[in-house]
Amino acid sequence: MAAAPPGPAAPPGPPWYPAPFPFNALIPDPGDGSGTWKPDLSNAPDSSRRMARVMKTLLSSGPTFNMSKYLKETDIPFVLNAYNARTRASVDNVWTFISPHMLDVPRDPPDDFDWDEYIPLHKIDTWDQNLYQDLQTNWTSTYEQPHRTNPDWGKYRILIFIHRHMVEVEHEPEKIDRLRAYTFTMYDRERDTVHFLDPWPYGRPEREHDMNLFWRNVRHNWRTGDFDDPIDFSLFNRVRYETLDNLQGYWHRAMDPCFTQFALIGLIMAVMHTSQEVPGRFGDCLPVDRVRIMSGMGPKYIPELILFLLFTLRENPATTDPRLIGDSLATQTFYENNYSARGSPYLRDLLYYRLLAIYPQGHPSSWLPGAVGFI
Repeated sequence: MAAAPPGPAAPPGPPWYPAPFPFNALIPDPGDGSGTWKPDLSNAPDSSRRMARVMKTLLSSGPTFNMSKYLKETDIPFVLNAYNARTRASVDNVWTFISPHMLDVPRDPPDDFDWDEYIPLHKIDTWDQNLYQDLQTNWTSTYEQPHRTNPDWGKYRILIFIHRHMVEVEHEPEKIDRLRAYTFTMYDRERDTVHFLDPWPYGRPEREHDMNLFWRNVRHNWRTGDFDDPIDFSLFNRVRYETLDNLQGYWHRAMDPCFTQFALIGLIMAVMHTSQEVPGRFGDCLPVDRVRIMSGMGPKYIPELILFLLFTLRENPATTDPRLIGDSLATQTFYENNYSARGSPYLRDLLYYRLLAIYPQGHPSSWLPGAVGFI
């Protein structure tokens, strides 16, 4: 890489990656049965507010959708990057980097399109010093070293860039905010492969054409190991999913393209799990086309993310809202009024029984399963 990247110097701690991007430290498992590690939020004062906002929105998931049911876009990569540190096993394993910027993809741009102005370099080249140093190492296969306890082996296996596409619907111009479809490009260091994952069933040829133009024209400096040339993201393998199309048929109703936000979360979390569970020699860590992933509602996806955010906020000294911590009557009431899974019986039951196993009757926090599970 020709020039030193922006970003702070590596903070004190284990070499290069004391915590996943963009955090500087981790808080170990408190031994309360949750089994969770979590990022220390003290270096990012806005972190707890963003996590609480995501948790509240995801808990409101239900049978009807309006814009209040969707997440603030920049919060998605933030909480997914934090999810790298969810357990001790995941802390010791490979990690996934999700770029913090949503990259808008223009629809069929003209030949004289100004790519540098549309996508400035700082929106693509987003890293801190820890990630930058990690990418300079020559990758050691996860088959040889599944537990990444040595910085010489490399830590970040997957690089993900989320894209936003405007879907043209002539008869509904007033729903412009809901006409965004989300896709992402994924680079796997283990396999040296690039994939473009697209969950939205309509307009795919146009999006694939636009993505090819995007990566052929946008400047970036993402390199790995000893390679002098940037990664050629335009050489992507396309991955199409059909489940959202099938779901619309089962529901007898049209779905907003913005629903791909939940598919995006499910797909990226599936990549994060698979990259840690399956050595690279056995194939690419591509998610399968299943309802549990494409809706994001399988037990290992959005429900698990909600629990991770809950434990992170309740067990973090840097949480700025004191009503999220402790077991006082005021805290219990606050959770019942603001952080209950009221919309989805499926999500409500799943969270209730998962929390009940951690906080049984007699535990100081035994009220939590009923408050969050709304039972």
